Amino acid sequence: IRVAFTGQLAKNFDIYYRISDNIYGWHDWVKNGEKTGCYNYGEIDRIQIDARPKESIEPWKQYYKNKYFIELGYVNNNLINEDYLLTLSDFEKEKILRKYVATNTTENTYYDFDDHFINISDYFEEPDFTFELPEPISNNKTLVIINGGIPIVTVHLYYQDQYLRTENFYQYDYCNIDLREGELVDKIAVSFTDIDETGFGVVIATKDSDNYTLGTLYNDRINNSFTNIDFKNDYISADININSDNSFVYTYIPYDENWHVYDNGNEISKINCNFGFTGFNLDQGEHHIEFRYFINNSSSNIVSLCSLFEIVVVNSILFVYKKKKQH
Repeated sequence: IRVAFTGQLAKNFDIYYRISDNIYGWHDWVKNGEKTGCYNYGEIDRIQIDARPKESIEPWKQYYKNKYFIELGYVNNNLINEDYLLTLSDFEKEKILRKYVATNTTENTYYDFDDHFINISDYFEEPDFTFELPEPISNNKTLVIINGGIPIVTVHLYYQDQYLRTENFYQYDYCNIDLREGELVDKIAVSFTDIDETGFGVVIATKDSDNYTLGTLYNDRINNSFTNIDFKNDYISADININSDNSFVYTYIPYDENWHVYDNGNEISKINCNFGFTGFNLDQGEHHIEFRYFINNSSSNIVSLCSLFEIVVVNSILFVYKKKKQH
């Protein structure tokens, strides 16, 4: 298909559009009369059209604010051993890191979840199968296809034997399918490429929607987060109120030896956590925290000594060369 404006509309507006088919799902956006359509024997099941004034941002470059984002960091006393976490699958790690902070300052390896994640099938090792869900799921749930070691998975969704849509995934470990508003699913058909040596088949699961899970975590953490945050080049300052001694504060600042952390004017030790971010412990009370970035003095001294050594060597060579030239 091709879609285009004519006349005055074509001068003032761009029209973007994309199609979805029952084999490949959504195709890339095109605009202003460019061709798009199905491959092979697919059938178009959806068309999305977006008209915008000239010079506007393209539809695939939309910007949005994450309403669950907590600026700079927050208190989280749910700690788990980082080395232990490395022994688990990526899917399990992601679930754990929504609730816990990974650090080797703790020996804890116990964890639990409150996202109501439920396995609803055993392993399927055949490359094509149909699975009827124990009960229909709706848009307050996310369907999870756990596909360790399988590179391509195709999932067809049904309700009361009526075909709904197809989703294609090109990723290892797991795939999330968020159900649309008002959508019900009671059966899925799954096909995947042959299992390689690292693959173990497919497991079907459900979990609470990401919005529900993230919203719950946000409400728990927002009252234990930083306030009065100020950024100035290599300097960040903020305030935080701590309710109990030896609380762990997790921040989004990448761990770097050149970041120095100060609590009410005194430098404190920082901790490498969550595989490369900065954390630290604070006791009960009001705290004014400062993050200052500067190069370690010993590193600067080493650089200065090396430069001085190079100057001495070069001058010595020049001195010897001049002496030889004179003779």
